[in-house]
Amino acid sequence: MKKISFIFVFTLSILWMSCKNNSEAQNIETEQPKTENSNPAASPSETMMGSVNDLKANAEILRKTTPITKEVFKEWLPDELLGMQRTGYTLGTMVMGEIASMEAHYTSPDNVRKLKVELMDCAGEMGASVAMAAQATLAMDYEEESETKSERTITKNGVRAVEKYNKKKGTTVVESLFGNRFYIKVTGEKMEPDDVWEALTALQVEKLFQSTNGNQ
Repeated sequence: MKKISFIFVFTLSILWMSCKNNSEAQNIETEQPKTENSNPAASPSETMMGSVNDLKANAEILRKTTPITKEVFKEWLPDELLGMQRTGYTLGTMVMGEIASMEAHYTSPDNVRKLKVELMDCAGEMGASVAMAAQATLAMDYEEESETKSERTITKNGVRAVEKYNKKKGTTVVESLFGNRFYIKVTGEKMEPDDVWEALTALQVEKLFQSTNGNQ
């Protein structure tokens, strides 16, 4: 089975080309009647991610949305995370300057544990394609484990995410998409999955939406 990271990149490439160069095909599909879900007991991923039409509708909203500013990122970013001090951050844009993004680093007092927080605001043309790719990846039901690592899609504390754990290095990566808009990746060195999940919760990504009302 292909790795999740490969599927994410591949899906992003296909979706980007489709969104940029095949608007006519999108219009044709939109005109087709929606198929009702006859199964009332939908899986968590189906309930959260919705249909393909839902993904396209969300993408259209994001394309017309203004990304948040650097000031908003700065105000949201905590100085301390799980007792670890922030040692630096970078603010700017990526993917041809179209996606507002940030990266921050945190280190424990003994310099053993480290956290890296990466976040993208998927508002805008290019960002909408990233959001669609992330939603498609998170909708998968995937799990792989060996003596050295584990990788899976998981719903924890109401958050759907991709969780990767390198048992040898003690490195955990958790990736998610909040509110179908903010893509976040938290990487913890010398940290167990539960610790990284705790960091993700402590970041309170949902607070970013309080600053987006005027950017719709």
